[in-house]
Amino acid sequence: MKLIQDDAQYDRAREALLKMAAELDDPLSSMTAEERERKNLIYDRTAESIREYRRSEMVAVFPGLKRVYEELGWPYRDFSQAQQQNVPEVQVNNEPKPAKETAPVEPVKPAASRLSGWLDD
Repeated sequence: MKLIQDDAQYDRAREALLKMAAELDDPLSSMTAEERERKNLIYDRTAESIREYRRSEMVAVFPGLKRVYEELGWPYRDFSQAQQQNVPEVQVNNEPKPAKETAPVEPVKPAASRLSGWLDD
């Protein structure tokens, strides 16, 4: 069974599942019994893969579900372990950064004095 790795594959699998469901449900389809059985097997595997990916997402959000899924015997993948393995180590630079030089700031006149100046002209 092909595992769903990301949300894009999840969306494509859901679209394919809906398409297969429509084909299998079509009473006027010229599908042979062997083709129908093959499509049913593909449909079932795709549906199970979708459920497993969704459970895996739920375990990542709600870690308490891990124990529940294990008690029920429902398969899932632990995305938190995979994410920890894929995170590259960042080297920390402990050297102090030199202070940036700033230009001297000129004092700003209050707005009232700037606005009333045009009245004197």
